[in-house]
Amino acid sequence: MFRVQVEVGIRFKLNEKIYRILKVYENRDVQVRDEKYQDVIIFTEIELRQQLDSGSLVFESKGKNYSPDLETGIKFNSDFGDLSSSVNPKYIKAAKFRLKVIEPLLNIENRTKSTVSNRVMEVNSLLSDQYSDFHNMYSSVCNSISCSSVYQWIKDYTNSGRDFTSLIPSYHRSGGKNKSRMNQKVLLFIDEIINKYYKDQLRLTKDDIYYEVIHRIEEHFLVTGKKIHHPSYPTIARIINTIPEAELVLKRHGKKQAKETFDKVGAGVQVERILERVEIDHSPIDLLVPDENNKLRRPYITAAIDKFSRMILGFCISFEPPSYSTVMQCLRHVLMDKSYIKEKYPSIENEWHAYGVPKVIIVDNGAEFHGNALKDACEQLDILIYYAPRRTPEWKASIERYFRSFQSGLIHKMPGTTRSNVQDLGEIDPSKHACIDMSLLLELIHKWIVDVYSRRVNRGAKGVPSLVWDHNVKIYPPAWLNSTHDIPILLGYVTERVIRDKGVELDCLYYNSTELNKLLCSFTRQNNGYNQGFKIKWDPLDISHIYLYDHIISKRWLKIPAVDQDYSKGLTSWEHKLARKISREMFCKVDEISLARAKHYILQKGRDPIDKSYDASCNISQAKKQGSKEILNNTINTTSANESYPESPVIMIKESDTHISSSISNIGFSPDLRLLEESKINNVIEISSSVKEKTKCSKKSSSTKKEHKTPQLRSSRKWNDSDNMVIDNDDFDVTYDF
Repeated sequence: MFRVQVEVGIRFKLNEKIYRILKVYENRDVQVRDEKYQDVIIFTEIELRQQLDSGSLVFESKGKNYSPDLETGIKFNSDFGDLSSSVNPKYIKAAKFRLKVIEPLLNIENRTKSTVSNRVMEVNSLLSDQYSDFHNMYSSVCNSISCSSVYQWIKDYTNSGRDFTSLIPSYHRSGGKNKSRMNQKVLLFIDEIINKYYKDQLRLTKDDIYYEVIHRIEEHFLVTGKKIHHPSYPTIARIINTIPEAELVLKRHGKKQAKETFDKVGAGVQVERILERVEIDHSPIDLLVPDENNKLRRPYITAAIDKFSRMILGFCISFEPPSYSTVMQCLRHVLMDKSYIKEKYPSIENEWHAYGVPKVIIVDNGAEFHGNALKDACEQLDILIYYAPRRTPEWKASIERYFRSFQSGLIHKMPGTTRSNVQDLGEIDPSKHACIDMSLLLELIHKWIVDVYSRRVNRGAKGVPSLVWDHNVKIYPPAWLNSTHDIPILLGYVTERVIRDKGVELDCLYYNSTELNKLLCSFTRQNNGYNQGFKIKWDPLDISHIYLYDHIISKRWLKIPAVDQDYSKGLTSWEHKLARKISREMFCKVDEISLARAKHYILQKGRDPIDKSYDASCNISQAKKQGSKEILNNTINTTSANESYPESPVIMIKESDTHISSSISNIGFSPDLRLLEESKINNVIEISSSVKEKTKCSKKSSSTKKEHKTPQLRSSRKWNDSDNMVIDNDDFDVTYDF
């Protein structure tokens, strides 16, 4: 983007024709000459500005980063598209540095060499100062500069009309870009294989082409004996990517798809009367407006335009994102008479006569246009719905162009506008200047549509939209609705629900009435009404009531009010969903960490008795392995003291059993079981017959009390005839019965 001074010698392209300015008149009209046919014509300043605003006019650039047109050799197209995405940020930073250097020199009329030298010395000193902000900002771009570089930057910048892109380093033009270094024989093989196999409806992949090229090169080596280095896969892919997409689609997919995709778009769809084709679409408004909570937000506009006359048939302004409710409001505005504007907005001078039932509506593939409610309403009104294909804005060119005129002609001139491009704001903060509320915005939009937009010449309508409409109304009068009473039913959301004693439930709201209860009581096994779904419709702008169609008894729509009228009266569906969302966030938020801690505490406390018994068993096993008498005694005594076990069916070692504990203490466990085994010490514990009888009784009762977790002293040795039990280091074991 750069500045252009309209003067003699400047060339521009308009509708694919190249013109050169021959003369500029005092009223700023220009005389131009067609560079191809040498025809001399005159353009007014207004015509040129309109063509520039529509994007049809492009001025010639003299900047270095513009590529020449292939046919004319004139520079019209920039090498860079969007600077933020197509240019390395380092290069943009370098351009900013260059502009910073030459900026003080641009406004000096008598610029001398000493002036430039002083500026160069100043910049170099700043770059060398490690503590300066200039060094911290631009030292990564440049360490020092010269006078010749500064002169070149000034020349490039001024010749391009002070185009910022002229200061971007032209590294993209250096090197061997677009210059092949590959063997010519290999290039010939690649070209033949691509033409034979890739440009074919078999649709071979790039991978197939790559291996076919390698095979061809190897065949050439076997025949000639000359070794040729084969190219890499990225090289093959890069060559294929240079083929025009239109050619590939034609060769690989056929003429039909190529025609649908790449055929030249002409005048577009032609219509012959009003309301024959109506286009509906949404767009965010580039304006900050305070909502009901005094929070600045950008509202949305949903508008419908008549393709033939370019008249606006209706619109809807809402803070709610595009949805069926906004489409419904817009369509309702299309169908209704607009005589209310004189009473509501006395400042409007003209009439707004546009209304009626469209024949066809053109919409995009948004979810709000694919609902059953819209399809059901359009079927009843005999309206056809056409969905525009993806990425085909020409299907809705009229409404797209209207939004552009609406934003630039009205919204961008209001305080608080955000502009379509943030860079156009400069230092303006929209939030500090926002002062237009929703009511004033609605009045201004009505005023602009009725008194401005519909009263000026529109090239698409080939005249003034209001006059074209008024003329065609006499020839093709628009159809009327038989009644507006059914519009809320006609344009409401549609779904099915069953009827119960509480009524009908919809989005956590219940709707009930005496009439609905009578219908519930009339259900029989024959009509099976209790198990059937009933069609309901509701107005998303007012959910205080719904409409239910009784297809069993009365065959008519019943109006059913909400049970909670204090909450639902005047409430929109969007506001209700927002209230539910806020309620869930405030009162249904679960503290997962606290909940996990509580569940862990409960689980751990429930397992503590098991864990303690298990730890005691582990300690006794450790005593067996280590041969430590102290660990064994401490474990058994601690377990007996801490756990309140019931009477055990096995031998319990307690302080009262002094004869058993003393016998165990006399065993003489060695800390090292291997030393004990080597010494072959056999300790015999003599246990009295009374103890033996106690042990036998305990074994008999163990089968009925297995649920008790009691430590047992067992031995693999059998009782001998002398009532003595011999225990060695491998026979002694203490376990638990679970």
